Amino acid sequence: MSNNDPSNPYGTPAPDNGSNTYGAQPPTTPQYGTNDGFQGQNQYAGQDSYTNAPAYGSPQFPGAPTYAGQDQFAAQAQGQADAKTSLILGLVGLFALGIILGPMAIHYAKKAERVGVPATPGKVLGWISVILFILGVVFFIILIAAGSAGFMDLDTNY
Repeated sequence: MSNNDPSNPYGTPAPDNGSNTYGAQPPTTPQYGTNDGFQGQNQYAGQDSYTNAPAYGSPQFPGAPTYAGQDQFAAQAQGQADAKTSLILGLVGLFALGIILGPMAIHYAKKAERVGVPATPGKVLGWISVILFILGVVFFIILIAAGSAGFMDLDTNY
């Protein structure tokens, strides 16, 4: 195997005859504002920066259809978020602040159902939390009334 054999990676490099561009100067880039080879064409001719831009919400291409269902997807997503919110409020309302969180759960469930998203669990838990709160208040009032009437006298000294 000779030193100039192309299959020998450790051989001496071939002499440079000008075809090798390694180490050559990079081509110069034209300066801003000069003719870049466009033959007198202004790249930005006839284009105002923002005056010809389409209005927000208008179709970008003339004749492109707008779909009425685009708003439906956003409403559906909001309805799903409201259904989740009503479920969470109903669950938390079972354990704390049922008189506040229960009606909020019912409200969000109705809001979700107006869009067509089922939110029955949140509504049911909201009603249960309100009912449990009312029963708790009634039970507490009965305990106070019974205690003040002497029914719960724990004094064992006869």
